[in-house]
Amino acid sequence: MRQMRLEKREIKDPAELEKVLGACKVVRIGAMDAEGMFIVPVNFGYEFCQKERGLKLYIHSAKEGRKAEAFAENPNVAIEMDCGHEVIRGDYTCSYSFAFSSIMGNGRIRMVENEEEKRHGLTLLMQHVEAGAEIEFLPHMLQRVAVYCIEVSEFTGKHREKKGQTAKRLSKYCKLDIIEVSDEKTPDQASETVEEGIRSKEGEKILRYIKDDMYVITLEIAGKMLTSEELAERIEKLGIQGKSSIAFVIGGSIGLGKEVLKRSDYALSFSKMTFPHQLMRVILLEQVYRSYRIMNGEPYHK
Repeated sequence: MRQMRLEKREIKDPAELEKVLGACKVVRIGAMDAEGMFIVPVNFGYEFCQKERGLKLYIHSAKEGRKAEAFAENPNVAIEMDCGHEVIRGDYTCSYSFAFSSIMGNGRIRMVENEEEKRHGLTLLMQHVEAGAEIEFLPHMLQRVAVYCIEVSEFTGKHREKKGQTAKRLSKYCKLDIIEVSDEKTPDQASETVEEGIRSKEGEKILRYIKDDMYVITLEIAGKMLTSEELAERIEKLGIQGKSSIAFVIGGSIGLGKEVLKRSDYALSFSKMTFPHQLMRVILLEQVYRSYRIMNGEPYHK
């Protein structure tokens, strides 16, 4: 297949591809007949060989109808399935995005004639759609239904993630929203006046998401440094005081603007050194996760 434009989003690990197959419950099949192209969504079962990346999909259908006629006339089909849907919020309309995992590919479809393979395909379909369901195929039902096998000749997997693993683990303890606002472009050798103007613009974007009832903790080099236990204690006390909505704010490449600092309820520092804000987010999430582990008396790495 054509090389993916954003290579970093391609799923190449066969084990990860199989996870996507397992999470998707519907495959969309693209076919063509005399009336033109059409797409039909169906449940499916599958066989996947990780070593050889071999993929077969099994579907069932009535023996008559448009898709049955199209499959018989032209067995070349396209497939698509997707899962893991989640909105990625932005600071303006066109900066919103969407998290997902998907598989797309091409193959050939054939009607299964052999009764043993027919039972096998229907069993895979039932196990995938409703694992653990009692399976019994009555002879007259087998005769009435059509089972198709799609032998996928080539396919690719793609994903767009919203949260890292730490953020996913945090969802056990709290509702987490990660909001990114776009950086303003900073000219080389910008004056302090220009930089302050940029910080002010970025601050306006940040403050749009700060609600009145939020307790705001800004990350600042000059802030107070805490141990993991002390951070856990502070978060726990805020909850006891009824401050259940906490906003941690990480600045851009040139720091936070005056209005954001003015809105801050607490200045927290992780180091006297400066870190890229993308890395700082990872460190912050890990520490918040540890805080909840500590509060719940659960083990954590020291």
